[in-house]
Amino acid sequence: MIKEIIKGYKQTLLFMLRLVVLLLVCLGCGFGIVWPLWKLATVFPIFYTAAIGLIFTGGLLYLIIKKCRKIPARTVISCILQTAVIAAGTAGCVLCVLHGNRVLTIPVLAAAFILFGICRFGFRDSK
Repeated sequence: MIKEIIKGYKQTLLFMLRLVVLLLVCLGCGFGIVWPLWKLATVFPIFYTAAIGLIFTGGLLYLIIKKCRKIPARTVISCILQTAVIAAGTAGCVLCVLHGNRVLTIPVLAAAFILFGICRFGFRDSK
């Protein structure tokens, strides 16, 4: 019975020791990653912004290209065209508002809506 109690305490202490070691490793890795990034961001903010932006954009492009390899080219082109129409319409509306031409946002929005409809529904194969 004493051996079982000692074995139980030994397992509990080993578990707690592993937990503390894991916590220290995580703390050390976190400090090793975060501190240099913080230092870079405070000393060279423009470089840090550019580097993080490039890393994020590169990762996003990698994921998009990886996903697009499984999809037919016509679908990919259609999706890119639709996204471009939405982005251009939104940018046009924002620019019109920022330049004080709020009335021009209505035709820009209508043109974007029509172009999106053409891109989305007009290029389908008729069977």
